[in-house]
Amino acid sequence: MSRARGLLRVITILFSLGWFGAQAGPLDTNLVAEFRFNGFVQDAALPNPGLTSTRAKFTDDRLGNPNRALRALDSGFVGSPSRDYFKNRRAWTWSAWFFADDLHPGPNPGSLYSEGNNGVAGGITLFNGSIQVSLWNEDTGGWSTVEATNVIRPNVWQHLTATYLAPSDSTVGVCTIYLDGLPVASGSLPMLKATDWRARVNQFAFGNNIGAFLGSQPQYQFRGALDDVLIFDAALAPELIPALMAVDERLRVAPAVQLTFQTVFGKKYQLERSSDLKRWVAEGTVVLGTGQEYTTFVALDGLTGTYWRLTPVL
Repeated sequence: MSRARGLLRVITILFSLGWFGAQAGPLDTNLVAEFRFNGFVQDAALPNPGLTSTRAKFTDDRLGNPNRALRALDSGFVGSPSRDYFKNRRAWTWSAWFFADDLHPGPNPGSLYSEGNNGVAGGITLFNGSIQVSLWNEDTGGWSTVEATNVIRPNVWQHLTATYLAPSDSTVGVCTIYLDGLPVASGSLPMLKATDWRARVNQFAFGNNIGAFLGSQPQYQFRGALDDVLIFDAALAPELIPALMAVDERLRVAPAVQLTFQTVFGKKYQLERSSDLKRWVAEGTVVLGTGQEYTTFVALDGLTGTYWRLTPVL
């Protein structure tokens, strides 16, 4: 029987032995900043974050709960002059829900997040319907940017994650942008290094700003709302990104198993599950075969003792 139509028995031991658990560590151990904006400005990951807020307002979150998301408008932002998370790091992850009022047309981008001073800086911005992650490195002589083009949908909550990882022997790494749990862009960026001569001459605090660019310069103001801003000092693996979108305010990673099926190029398939091998229920959307193996990750969510198959769609 081919693997395309084969049945995979999901048994509890796969979960208890921890295929997914081995990947779940960064969500528990590498969280360095957590801004939930539940009616007040607070970094839950730090007991004394030294935060300041300028004209910070609050609005409904993505579930309609009042005063549980930050409203960045009219030069309002949240910042800390003493905290930075990208500077001199070889690995990090930035994640948040955002609600853009518009496509943020030119001439300047709207800043979801920034840190730095006028010598070295990094930022995550929206510009002309696109998402940009930009870092400055003294060796490159300017900004370097990875961009996901034409992905912003105004007046809709979207989830954004950006990961960065640089090898130990290099000052250049790979940045990947995820939107609503799926990768939409990837490219190389230099590390954000704070050794540039301008940073040594201009000794202001590095710090960070949420919803603004380097001290809330009004021309770079983000117009919209932000919620659940999470920052990790690790580049989270792709299979962990969907967990950041959890409606629950606590990070939850459900036990999961990896399913792999061989596919035929151009043929359509539907993933199905069953508890008795008689009645099958469709899971997810139709998959187009590539001629290669199709791999997906299925959360347990009480589905122990479940059979799975990938069935050709006629």
